[in-house]
Amino acid sequence: MIMHRGDQALAIRALKSAAPYIRMYKGKTFVVKAGGGVFADTDSTRVLIEQIAILHYFGVRAVLVHGGGPQLTELAEALGVPTRMVEGRRVTDQKSIDVSAMVLNGLINTRILGMCRDLNVDAVGISGVDAGLVRAHKRPPVKISSNGELVDYG
Repeated sequence: MIMHRGDQALAIRALKSAAPYIRMYKGKTFVVKAGGGVFADTDSTRVLIEQIAILHYFGVRAVLVHGGGPQLTELAEALGVPTRMVEGRRVTDQKSIDVSAMVLNGLINTRILGMCRDLNVDAVGISGVDAGLVRAHKRPPVKISSNGELVDYG
């Protein structure tokens, strides 16, 4: 890539401004939470992964925690698994948990790892069930304030 003199000056100024932050955060770990909307198209996903790759190149470790709500709803509909949302939260049963695993671990995680590989970023994709990283218990049903309905979110 050939940079013009103005582009080079701009890049140098940007790096000079970033240098104190690079020193401050090198060796630290950032946790980045990205909602499923950013994974709706390849270009948005790539922009996010490129930004995380920049952190990686400067020695900042990054943990990406991702969602996948829109993709989950789309696949659930295609498979005939009803999606129920109550006050913006997904109600899950065993079938919707299975669809979640397909989307989050299969589709989105694999797409992210492929882009990381393209950008020479060493990355590992894991889920909460891997090595028992996340242990959870089912919460009791919750009474919804708007209508008094008792909802079991699953």
